[in-house]
Amino acid sequence: MTTENKTPKEVKTVTSYSRVFGQIVALYRERGTRSQENMAKCLGFSQEEYARLEAGEVPFAIDQFRLVAKILGRRPSGIVGVAEKIATILQEKHGITVMELHGDVNIVVSKGEGRPLEDEDLARRLLEIYLSTINPP
Repeated sequence: MTTENKTPKEVKTVTSYSRVFGQIVALYRERGTRSQENMAKCLGFSQEEYARLEAGEVPFAIDQFRLVAKILGRRPSGIVGVAEKIATILQEKHGITVMELHGDVNIVVSKGEGRPLEDEDLARRLLEIYLSTINPP
């Protein structure tokens, strides 16, 4: 009789790039003292629709993103650059897989191959640390 030592399959922690990106936009919005309702109005959305963008449930369309960046007084490339740096920090320093599509996160979780990032504020905290070093409030 053979006994196999099966090691449990490692389950990765996952989040989506849209979620990281949305949290970055939310932080810039809050630093500029704008409300979700105000941003939604500028885009012609309801507050609920805009909240879904910041939550990463739906991705920003490029024209929406450019307008949001303009309203926030930021360059689109600057916001994307910060998102890339935060995604890299999440992956390299915290072992969190940042997936391209929010739907992919749901698939990985439903298959038992991953668990969603439970710390809702991790990307936000990392962003605050990053911003405080390059752009003090």
